[in-house]
Amino acid sequence: VVRAGDHIHVAGTTATVDGVVVGVGDVAEQARVALSIIARALEEAGASLADVVRTRMFVTDITHWEAVGRVHGEVFGTVKPVATMVEVSRLIDPDHLIEIEVDAFSPARQARESMIRATSSTLVRGLTKQKRSTGLSSWIVGTTNAVPSCRAFTVHAW
Repeated sequence: VVRAGDHIHVAGTTATVDGVVVGVGDVAEQARVALSIIARALEEAGASLADVVRTRMFVTDITHWEAVGRVHGEVFGTVKPVATMVEVSRLIDPDHLIEIEVDAFSPARQARESMIRATSSTLVRGLTKQKRSTGLSSWIVGTTNAVPSCRAFTVHAW
């Protein structure tokens, strides 16, 4: 998993759990397992399956496209990311029938929260100086473009 700003990329994921291929001979089960691994990877990166905008599925037998498509539809439901399915001659392990990768878009929540904390800390430090001279115990700081998703701060001095 790589997070680059608001974009998350989960590279080739197979139905391998603890070094063992799961669902040998069952492409639908392997797709379910791979997608559940992808869901956990996205969560660790601060996103979810709802943030997926693109999937790429590499299958060793394209005649199983309906089974794979059905699982894809069950997992993504109303999300409906753009999807590509390609037949490949083989994957890294002969028991792998499918490999899946996804791209997601999810605003960096942690980065946004860090920016809010940093900006509000700077404002508090600046306003603390004002408090000493004015005696006010709180201020409303007007609209700021420096803090995404915040229209205004109310800063209370303690």
